[in-house]
Parts: sequence; structure tokens; C-alpha cells
Amino acid sequence: MNTKPTTPDPALLAQSSSVNVFHDESILPQRNVKTSESVPPSCAEKTLFVLSMILIVLALPWSIFCCLRVMSEYERAVILRLGRLRPKPPRGPGVIFLVPCLDDIFVVDIRTRSFDLDRQEILTRDMVTISIDGVVYYSIKSPFDAMLQVYDPEEATEKLAMTTLRNVAGTHKLMDLLSSKEYLSNQIEGILYNSTEPWGVRVERVEILQAQILTAIFNIYAIKAENLLLGKGYMRRGKLCLPVTY
Repeated sequence: MNTKPTTPDPALLAQSSSVNVFHDESILPQRNVKTSESVPPSCAEKTLFVLSMILIVLALPWSIFCCLRVMSEYERAVILRLGRLRPKPPRGPGVIFLVPCLDDIFVVDIRTRSFDLDRQEILTRDMVTISIDGVVYYSIKSPFDAMLQVYDPEEATEKLAMTTLRNVAGTHKLMDLLSSKEYLSNQIEGILYNSTEPWGVRVERVEILQAQILTAIFNIYAIKAENLLLGKGYMRRGKLCLPVTY
């Protein structure tokens, strides 16, 4: 009795997509860099701050132009004062006040961005080489973590997405990947969502654009299928026909 192959349910996969296939997520630290925003400022820091405020007052009104910065609706500012993270949340949008020579400002764009997953040739579980590409949509949900916990959030997320695509696709059979691209997208999205959270990145969506067999391998499978049909009497001179019985 022939049984029809079943395609894994994407809904069930989404529930278990947090399972990482290439490393143990439980050992990932929540914050690689331990910040000191809760540590009280030292006497030297307080002294420098007071002197800076006195100079700002003495240089008014010209000094005010050096102390104000306008932030757009889609921007957030991470401020380090004398190298320490300010205890307040990210500033913006609107006008923010900076202390010249003491404050360093880093502007983070929180709009949704995307990058392409370059086409990769991946060996599936049933030893077939398949070509896959896609696109990942993400945004910055925590400007503090995106600035302090990882050197380049976009580059780190892109490299992680490439390796995740290769590892996840390599654990499934060819027909599962070709029959449901959403199946693969949901699993990659779940893994990236959990893995990039300590970096302050939110992976919003993963789209698999194309998943196809390489041309040379496809031709080999077509020749094998044709030879099989010819051997059973289902084809004659390139045409499909009923088997001949005597």
C-alpha cells in the first residue's frame, strides 16, 4: 500500500522553531558587556561635570548651539558620559541636551531594514544539492544592546542567517524543502529571533525566494525517471502510453 508523503505543518514547526541546530542557546549570555549605568559617578566625574556646566553658562548663548541635538522620529540616541552609559533610556525623538567634551552620542536607526541571503548550494539530508536564496527583515529593538553588545549588528545578523540557512536546510529532505518554503522560513526565523535577542535585534520576517535543484542534477533525475518508465513500458518514443499486457 502506497502512502502519500506528508509535508510538516508550519504551525507545529513555528512552536518548536526555537530549537537551535548548531549551538546550545542556553549558554548564550544575555549581555556580553557588563555596563555600569547603575554605578554612582566618581568624584572626578562630578567635578568635570560641574566645570563643564559652568563653562556652558559663561559661554551663553553661543554654547547652547553645541549642546542641542535634534533626533528624528526613527532615531534613538545612546549617550556615553566619560565612557559610562547614561542610566536613562535611549533619547529621542526631539531635542536632546548634550554636555560638550563629556558626552559621546551614538545614533541608532530603529526602522525595519533588510538584507539578502546570497544563493547557496546546500546538500540536503537525502544527499541532493539544492540552490536556495532569500531575504531577512529585521529592526533594532534595544539601541543599548545593539550599540554595546555587538560590534556590527547588521553584519553579525547576516552571517548568522547564512549559517543558519545552511544548517537548517541540511537537516531536511529535498521534497520537504521544495513543497513548503514557508516551513523552512518559519524555522530559520525562530532560530534567528532567539539568537539575536541579546544583540538588541528583532528578526521580523524571513522569506525564502527560491529553492530549486541544480540544472545538472535535475537532468540526471529526469533521465533516471525516463529510463524507469521505459523499463515498465509506460513510455514509447518520448510519448506516454499505457503498459502493454499480453
